[in-house]
Amino acid sequence: MRRDDVIEDDALRLVDVLLEEELAAPAAPASSRRARWLAAAAILFGLSVVAGVRWLHGHDKEVVPASQHQEQQQPQPDPAVHQAFLNGLREPGARAEAFARVKRLRVEPMSLPHGFVVARAGLVVTDLARVRRVADEVAALIGNKKIQALFGWSASQPPPAWTCALHLELEGGEDIDFRALLGSEPFLISHLLLAERVDEGALLNDLRELYAGAMQACACGVAQTTEELRALPAATRSVLCGPLTADEVRKELTPFAPLERLAIAPIGERTAVSPDAVAAIAGLGTLRSLALPADGLGTADLAGLARLSLRELELTGRLRLPGRATLAELRELAVLRLDLSGCEGDLRGLLASLPSLTVLELGDGSWLDDGVIDAILATKVVRLSIGGEHVQAPQLERLASLPSLRELQLHDVIPLFAGEQRALGNMQRLRRLELVRCDPVRGERGGPIDESQPPDHDYRDLRAKLPGCIVENLGSGTRWWPDFEHTFQKR
Repeated sequence: MRRDDVIEDDALRLVDVLLEEELAAPAAPASSRRARWLAAAAILFGLSVVAGVRWLHGHDKEVVPASQHQEQQQPQPDPAVHQAFLNGLREPGARAEAFARVKRLRVEPMSLPHGFVVARAGLVVTDLARVRRVADEVAALIGNKKIQALFGWSASQPPPAWTCALHLELEGGEDIDFRALLGSEPFLISHLLLAERVDEGALLNDLRELYAGAMQACACGVAQTTEELRALPAATRSVLCGPLTADEVRKELTPFAPLERLAIAPIGERTAVSPDAVAAIAGLGTLRSLALPADGLGTADLAGLARLSLRELELTGRLRLPGRATLAELRELAVLRLDLSGCEGDLRGLLASLPSLTVLELGDGSWLDDGVIDAILATKVVRLSIGGEHVQAPQLERLASLPSLRELQLHDVIPLFAGEQRALGNMQRLRRLELVRCDPVRGERGGPIDESQPPDHDYRDLRAKLPGCIVENLGSGTRWWPDFEHTFQKR
C-alpha cells in the first residue's frame, strides 16, 4: 500500500463522520453547520487532489502483475457449478482432465505483516510451457492417490512464512488452489486434495522460483541474515527481518531507497530492538510503516520516530509505559496496531496523545480490561479491531458509546454468545462490521446452548438489527504476524 492510499482511506473515514454528524444534528447554529460543511468540503477537495495525483502518476512504480484488466477478463463460474467441479477433483479421471486444462498460474505471497501485499497481488504466469510444466509436476505429485481426509492449519494460527498461494487457473474460470509452504519442510497443501511433502527436485525448484518472483513483483523481501538482506533487489519497498544493530540498520537498510515498510521480528535469542537501533531507524526518511517489538523500549525511544512521517505503527511483545506516556510527536500517525502479550502503564494517555489516529487494531484480547476500554473511549478512532475469548458483552456495550466509531472488526471470539450478539446489534452507528473467525452460538455465557436449531452463521439477526451496516462473516481478516518459528528455519 502506498502512502496516498492510507491518506485517502483516512480522509474518507473522516468525511463520513463529519457528514453523518451534520445530517444527524438537530437545529445547530448556522455558523456551526457552516464550519462542518467547510471542513467536509476541504477534505473532499484534498481527496480530489490525491485522485488527480494518482491519475497523473499512473501506477506510481507499484508493480502488481496480477492486473485488474486480466482479473476482469476471467469469467466467474456459478458457485454451485464450481463446488461440483471441486468435488469431482477427488476422482483421478476428473483430476487429470482438469490439470490438462490449466492455462495460467497466479502466485500470491502469504503470511506477511500488514500492508506488505494488497489483495490478489502477486505474479501471473502465462508462458504456456512454464504453466504446463508446473501443472504436470503438481499432477504427478498427487498421482492417483485416493483422497481421504482434509488437511490444514488452525483458522486462528497463521501459516508459516515462506508460504504462497498457488492458483492453477483453467479455461472457463475454474481454478485449483494450493498453499505452498517452502520452509525447512516443504509441503503442498490443498483443503480439498492433499497435504504432500515436496522433496528436492524440479517441482520444489519451480515453487521457489515462483515464490521469489511473486515477492519481487510485490517489492517485498524477507531476510533472516544480513547476507540475505544484501541479496534483496534495490527496488524492495517492504522488508521483514530480524532485529538489527544500529550499525546494521544504517549499512544494510539505507541502500533500499524506496523503503516504505519495515517489520522486525524476534528470531531465536534476538528478541528485542535496542534504543540505538530505533534511533537509526528514525533516519530512514522514506519509511511510512513500522512494526517492531516493544520490549525494552520506552516512550522516549518511540517518540524519536517523529523524524519519520509515519502513518502506521505496530508494536508487539510487552509494552511498558512509565509515568504519563505520550506520543504527541507522531503527528501523522493514523494507524496503530498493538499485538501485545501485555501492556503496563497509561495507555489512555498514549492513545489520546495521537492527534491523527483513526484506526486502532488490537491482537489478543487477554489484556483488554476496563482501563483499556477507557483508553479507547478517549480516542476518536473510526475503525477498531479487537478480539479473543476475553471480549464480552459489557465491553462491547461500552464501546457502543464511542461517537466516532463506524467500523468494527471482531476476531477470534469463540464462542460468540447471544449476549455479545445483542451488544453488537445495538451498535447503531456502525457502517461496517467484520466478524472474523467467530463462532456464534444460541445461548448465554455460562448457560445451556440451544442446539435445537443451527447457529446463525449468516448473522441474519444481526443484519436485521443493523440495516445501515455492512455485516461480513470472514474466515480471515487483519493478518497478524506469521509463525516465525517456521519462518526462519534453515531453507
